[in-house]
Amino acid sequence: MALELSLTKNISDYSVLTLIDNTGAYNATTNPTGWGATNTALSAINYAVLVITTPGGVQCPPVDIIADLGINFATATVNDLIYNITGSMLGGTDGDTLADGIWTVHYEVSIDGGVTILEDLDTQVATYYQLQVLVFENIATIPDLYECNNCCTMKLKDIVTQFMLLQALVYAAEYSYLTEFTNILTTLQQITSFDADLICDC
Repeated sequence: MALELSLTKNISDYSVLTLIDNTGAYNATTNPTGWGATNTALSAINYAVLVITTPGGVQCPPVDIIADLGINFATATVNDLIYNITGSMLGGTDGDTLADGIWTVHYEVSIDGGVTILEDLDTQVATYYQLQVLVFENIATIPDLYECNNCCTMKLKDIVTQFMLLQALVYAAEYSYLTEFTNILTTLQQITSFDADLICDC
């Protein structure tokens, strides 16, 4: 079988979009679409690019994996193909938390400098980090709510709902249930935006 690229997302830093090439090494039985052997050798790749579109629909400048990320395919192993895309590469600022939503990623490789694309892949990854931080900040207010008997019940129910939806959002992102992810994300954004009206001012 021919080479088939595969990408996954890794959460290690909320300000970096980390993509991992998990195509893997060729194995006739367990991974016939991997790098090497009867397929293209990893060391033969001299062009590799990521084209990323933000959740807002803005296409970022192409990321040259060799020049921008310093990946040397001539000496790399399959375990070295970890692509850390920083905020400045995504049209933003390094250190800023990634926007919530679905990112579209196009990944392509070549052995002739990009004249002929050997193999490419289109995939989508979901991020929810800004919303997660907001929900955790709301959870941190729970101890203070018990000081007010008038409004703590409503506020607590609201925060519990946020937390439950966040867990569903994380699950949908992890298993790429993107329709469900979008629906939950929209609902949770609406609920957290209403949250200011529930702040105790007694």
